[in-house]
Amino acid sequence: MIARVMAKEDAPMAEVRREELINLSEAAKRVGLARSRMRARVEAGVLPAFRDPLDSRALLVQIEDVDWLRQPVPIVPERDKVSRPTRL
Repeated sequence: MIARVMAKEDAPMAEVRREELINLSEAAKRVGLARSRMRARVEAGVLPAFRDPLDSRALLVQIEDVDWLRQPVPIVPERDKVSRPTRL
């Protein structure tokens, strides 16, 4: 089954499989964050979201995007950082 949903940013209609979407509460549980933190990521544009066609208040996210949030972020080793002057 394919659900037609409107992207949060009022982008053109996108075809997304309904089975690939979960609500923010389910997404928050999946990554171990509070629902409000997930919503903040949507509002910041880090996590793309869609409106639920049956409940316009609800936001849906793709499972693949939520799993992407769980990927480790590489850090820059100390030797590659730009040195800062030390305080006196």
